[in-house]
Parts: sequence; C-alpha cells; structure tokens
Amino acid sequence: MAEKRAIARILVDAKAKSRMDDLCKKKGMTQIAMLSHVAKWFLDQDEKAQAMVLGLLAEELTGPQPQALLKHLLGKVSAADGRK
Repeated sequence: MAEKRAIARILVDAKAKSRMDDLCKKKGMTQIAMLSHVAKWFLDQDEKAQAMVLGLLAEELTGPQPQALLKHLLGKVSAADGRK
C-alpha cells in the first residue's frame, strides 16, 4: 500500500524562488521532489541541528558551543556515509 501524502505550501521571496528554480533545473528534479528531500532531511535531524538551521541558537552560539555542535553534526554525517 502506498504511503499517504500531504501537501505543504511554502512562501519564499523572488530571489529564493529563482535560486530554487535553477537548482531544480540543474539537478533534473521538480520543486516538490527537492523540497520533499529537504523536509525529510530536516525532520530527521536532532533538535539542536534543527534549532541551528532555524536560527534559534544565535545567543547561544558564542564560545566553544558552535565548534562542538559542528563536530557533532560532522560526526553524524561521516558515520551515516560510512566515512571516518
């Protein structure tokens, strides 16, 4: 049985839309496909990574925390790709 799907709409400025069009054309995919991949990736991230992407950690990103978070995220990417 096919997985149920839902539609979510986004609002972007004209520059972002143009860049999205260019990326989709270059990669040979639809905007829906590209945004679906981005949404799935984002939702699979832990809360700290999501907060960083959403710009919610601005005040906390002083001192050693940004370095630790970056190392944490890079470690997850390397492990997922099988790289060390």
